[in-house]
Amino acid sequence: MYYEILMKGGESMEDINNSIAQAGDQAQGLIPMQMQSDTPPQMPQSLFGQGQQPSLSDWLMQQAEPTDEPVSLDTLSQDEIDKIMTSVKDGIAVSKEYYESVVEPKLIDRQRLVKADQKLYKEKFPQLSERSKFVSYDIANVIDWIKPSLVEVFTGSESPVTIAGNTIENDDTATTLQRLIEYQLTRKNNYTSLINDVVTDGLGLNLGVSKCWWKREEKRDHYKMMFNIADVQTAIMLTEATLSGDIEITDISSIKDADDLYKVEFDHVKLISNYPVVEYVPPTELRFTPEESSIQQCKFVAHRKIVKGDYLKRKEADGDFKNVDEALEKTGDTTYTAADIYNNPVLTQPKMQATDSDNASKDVELYECYLKVDYNDDGIYEYLIVHCVGDTPLSIQTNEFGIAPFFTISATRDNRRIFPEEGFAEQLEPLQDLKTALIRQIIINVAKNNDRQSFINYSKIDADALFAGEEYVPTKDDPSTVIYSVPQYQISEMAMSMIEYAETEVENRSGSTKYNQGLDANSLNKTATGLTAILGQSDKRIKLMARLIAESWIIPMVRFLILLNQKYGEPVQTFPYKGQNLSISNSDMDMDVDLVINVGDGAGTKEARIQSYMALLANVFPTLGAQGVATPNSYYEAGSALLEEMGLKNTSGILLDPSSDEAKQQQQQVQQQAVQLAAIKYQAQLEAQLAVEQMKNEGKLAVAQTPSVRANLDDLPPNTQMQIMNANAATNVTPMDIAEKELLKRVGTIQNPLGTPTGQNSGAGPSIQGQQQPQTISGGTSPTGTTSGQS
Repeated sequence: MYYEILMKGGESMEDINNSIAQAGDQAQGLIPMQMQSDTPPQMPQSLFGQGQQPSLSDWLMQQAEPTDEPVSLDTLSQDEIDKIMTSVKDGIAVSKEYYESVVEPKLIDRQRLVKADQKLYKEKFPQLSERSKFVSYDIANVIDWIKPSLVEVFTGSESPVTIAGNTIENDDTATTLQRLIEYQLTRKNNYTSLINDVVTDGLGLNLGVSKCWWKREEKRDHYKMMFNIADVQTAIMLTEATLSGDIEITDISSIKDADDLYKVEFDHVKLISNYPVVEYVPPTELRFTPEESSIQQCKFVAHRKIVKGDYLKRKEADGDFKNVDEALEKTGDTTYTAADIYNNPVLTQPKMQATDSDNASKDVELYECYLKVDYNDDGIYEYLIVHCVGDTPLSIQTNEFGIAPFFTISATRDNRRIFPEEGFAEQLEPLQDLKTALIRQIIINVAKNNDRQSFINYSKIDADALFAGEEYVPTKDDPSTVIYSVPQYQISEMAMSMIEYAETEVENRSGSTKYNQGLDANSLNKTATGLTAILGQSDKRIKLMARLIAESWIIPMVRFLILLNQKYGEPVQTFPYKGQNLSISNSDMDMDVDLVINVGDGAGTKEARIQSYMALLANVFPTLGAQGVATPNSYYEAGSALLEEMGLKNTSGILLDPSSDEAKQQQQQVQQQAVQLAAIKYQAQLEAQLAVEQMKNEGKLAVAQTPSVRANLDDLPPNTQMQIMNANAATNVTPMDIAEKELLKRVGTIQNPLGTPTGQNSGAGPSIQGQQQPQTISGGTSPTGTTSGQS
């Protein structure tokens, strides 16, 4: 079964954002207490598997009957319905008159200008149109030049609007909420097509319209069961399944002659889809009364749609509409408007329409109205949603938020009216006409010069031979006097200057400045500075336009999507984001958020932002990281932003979030590996030290175990002593020195009469095994006062 839950209305306000914020406060009373709780709902087992545990307040609200009955065709009195329908008919009449007299003619004219319609320029230049069909597409070129930049702003890697909490504690929740909205827009809707279509209408028609509503699609299977009132377990399971939404009990009836048995019938409800829808609405389908400057302030706003009778019957089967048969009998085939016929001319051709001549294939004009009306005469406007065909109401319900789900943009804003009287088309129309007329004249001039007329004197030439293209054409006189060619038509030298002027004015008025300045090749900007200056001026105008569109269109639409999620979203919504699942509860959405415009902020163009991120990662972060300021999360966020600027949306497959479980596991593994490496290094150092000590001990042991012969130098023969001293002490010991030494050893040391210690003179030989040897005097004075050579 298919359901459409449409949030609608119109509320007086000076600022659409404030109005939506007020609507959010108004709607808080409509959100169950369970959704406002800080404790996430538990999931008990129910009849059909996992269910959602409702709070006690939800259970009480389901068991009790509300004191205020919902507004509907069944609960309203006939007088109240009549007053509501009188207000609806009056609103339709006023809005239809304004649309057909003001809005529709301009929409058609602007479409014709954008398309450079041949019929339009045949009306403007009837004589030129007979000779040339050329048209200049200046308005279309301006739109095609500006549109890619605007679409990129709203669909690029950076969101045009940031949802921020009003306190630091709410920032994380606000970030999750923003990711939910982005997921719903980009994954559940044709977001890029929506932006492209609305921006195209906003630039060309000066009125782009989008609409938000909630889509809920369910599959229901009908079941029957016998229930014994003594079966407490079954009663608990039925209650839990009902409260969790798994089943919907449709009937309970007693069994005859069995007071304790009941027959229970219920539908098993399987939720297929449950998300907000943002759709493009053609401006030709929007109706509103013109008394206010904002569509949210209007007393009456409507969406006019051409539907088949089959659509109405299906909505009636779903329980959304009533009185469908009455409406189909009262209404005939729909009369199409001039804009409908212009956009689709085959609508008026009977042979181009397939019909079965029954109510199912009948085209019906359905109005979905959002109005303010005091139907109960309490002196206060009530906000209502009314669906009707002609004078027959199909449904009446309360507009719970009090705001219309329509959001509009215009390339040229007029703060005094909803539909501006002048747009790009009117501003550029004279210039496009000028270029079309001048270039047509140039084309005709070139054609005439290439195929000039000639005058022929038939009496002096054989015309048949001339027209037959024969090689020889007889003449009675000089051929130059027989045939006269018209002189070449000269084009005004001001023609190209006028075209150049028109081209420059188009750029000045629209902001779609090209890199050149006209058609003169000498005026081209050949320097990077000049080129950057021209493109920069154009970029500023586009950024201003984008910021105004974001403020008047994106921000109100995002606020309304938040309200829709609070009202109709699941108690806990889980969605994928960059390879992980994020969750947010309705109670988390119940907070005051700030919507910040990002358009035109930051480093400038995408290329400049990419360079800034690369410089940040390469130059700034290493210095900050050394000071402990830049953390791994800083690198991750900057790297993710860089990859997103490069066009890579899903960065989870490239970068690892430091806060993820996988990163923590890897960090633990790295720490464990570091500990293991440190232990291994310490063990290796210890083993190396032990090996060195072992080698020392082994060397000492080897030395100790090596056989050796020790001898005193004095015990050796004199010749051997002389050889040892000369080899080890680099001396020149002679046999006489050895003999003198031997003599002194035998006689004894003669005391120095001056008291000089014995052994003061040089020339002593080396000692063996560390023993101090007696010193001898070589080449010096002997103890007796004579030289060694004279002893």
